[in-house]
Amino acid sequence: MDIGSLGGIVSLQQGKTASSLQTDVTRLSTGLRINSAADDPSGLAISQSLQSRVNGLDQGTTSVQDATNALTVADGALATIEALLQRIRTLVVAANSTLESSDDVTDDQSEITQLVQEIDTVAAKTQFNGKTLLDGSLSSDATKPAQLLIPVNDGVESGDTLISTLPGLGPTIEESPNSSPEQFVQQLTVDSYDSTTGLLTLGGTIESTDPEFGPAQPFSFQVAPGTNYPTYLPFPPVPYTVPTLGQQDQYGNPVLNFNLGIVNSGDVGATSIILSIDAQTKVAGQNAQVNDGSSEGSLVSIDIPAVNATNLGVNEITLSTDGDSLINVAAEYRVDYGLSQISTIRAQVGAQVVALQADVQSTDNTAVQLQSSESNIADLDVGQAVTQFTLDQIRSSIQTAVLAKLYNQAPAVLALVQGDLSSSSSSTGGTAGP
Repeated sequence: MDIGSLGGIVSLQQGKTASSLQTDVTRLSTGLRINSAADDPSGLAISQSLQSRVNGLDQGTTSVQDATNALTVADGALATIEALLQRIRTLVVAANSTLESSDDVTDDQSEITQLVQEIDTVAAKTQFNGKTLLDGSLSSDATKPAQLLIPVNDGVESGDTLISTLPGLGPTIEESPNSSPEQFVQQLTVDSYDSTTGLLTLGGTIESTDPEFGPAQPFSFQVAPGTNYPTYLPFPPVPYTVPTLGQQDQYGNPVLNFNLGIVNSGDVGATSIILSIDAQTKVAGQNAQVNDGSSEGSLVSIDIPAVNATNLGVNEITLSTDGDSLINVAAEYRVDYGLSQISTIRAQVGAQVVALQADVQSTDNTAVQLQSSESNIADLDVGQAVTQFTLDQIRSSIQTAVLAKLYNQAPAVLALVQGDLSSSSSSTGGTAGP
């Protein structure tokens, strides 16, 4: 038996088993099949690429959740502002009554003034991680210029409305050097029909909360039935034109132009109300963006419009002690406009929250599937690894025992061989001697 050769073979296998045991221990301690590039070069490259995407998706989920939280904070502030507007409307409705005393209206006005200031305070102080949410800095929406609302515009027999709203026509605001035309309200009514003269009489009033505008400006004019031309204008009109009627402030400056629909004798009682809203304001900025991690440059945007008393149209809620005042009527319509605006903004914010939640769900699902793929490549099959570890331990024990037997018996075998050689030599020498 070649003991040296056998021992060498066993020693070689024992080294391989020891290396395998070291790998087994490393894998079992980390739970990973790939712990170095040498374990599986191509598998390592693939798993790292997948892990990189998973990390990006996980961070994207966090970023999108931050955006959702910011929208939730904004919606809470908007709900507070909406509650303030509801209270303002209650006070305006109470003041718009002839049973209210002057003192009552004064008290209502004091509370309204404080509530309007609180709207601006809430909007200015609503922040998320140092970012002001409601000042327009997180919105790319353009602000609206000074505009006119027509909350009441009765239809007339001709099929038109009392105030024409045809494309390119309708009420317009005139700039006045001595007043603020943005803050006024006008009522126009078809007052009567005189069968003797065959003319319709239309009248109305234009008022403003701006002291520079002056007292209420009443007006009246007559129109022939079946036309939209006051009698002071030349008739017949230039073909395909609609006359523009204008109102003035106390200084004679034009503050409002409007177009009249064609009226008839059956239109007596038809009414139109026009009121103005100030130009909106916002801090310069654009919609906020976060990366959802689904791919390079994959951005999700949120847009929170600028909210303040001016943008909601309630910055000039001024009550009159005269319960029948047109100013009080306009105040109620302005608050209704503000409530409509805040409801629209809340709906916009809520829709964005829903969209972001759907994005998070999609991102999480993608991350889970990619993580599963990465796990299939890099993670350890513990059951198989334990079996391999046990097998290597058994092999190592056997190999150690074999070597111990071999090397323990080697001296005896060597002595036996040496003894045989010595005996042979002595025997030969005795025979050949003299």
